[in-house]
Amino acid sequence: LVAFFIAALSVVLLASSLARMVPARRLGERAGTPGRRKEGGSGGAGAEQALPVAWKVVLPTAAAIVAYAALLDRVGFFATTFLFVLGFSYAFARSKPLQLLVAAAGFTAALYVIFVGLFRVPAPPGIAGF
Repeated sequence: LVAFFIAALSVVLLASSLARMVPARRLGERAGTPGRRKEGGSGGAGAEQALPVAWKVVLPTAAAIVAYAALLDRVGFFATTFLFVLGFSYAFARSKPLQLLVAAAGFTAALYVIFVGLFRVPAPPGIAGF
């Protein structure tokens, strides 16, 4: 059930992100709308151009979120979260591998202490039992 809600939230976030990336139609659009920039070239006064889409960031992020949701019930919340944070950190951070491991472990441990220890929220156990 938890994985369903995470997957549904992922789909909603992905759809809204994609909708914001698609250039809006010029019909009825004001100059200076977020997500667009004015170009001061020969395009005339107020010529606009859509901001570029960073597909090298968007597609791996979407794939990681879908994989996270798919593995959540099978592998377990904390193991999946550790792998997700580690993978994301490795892909987008400029840190040493040991620092990434420590950060992912610390983040996962903090989630465990907060949600299981303090709030007593059960998490999907997965294959390792935690």
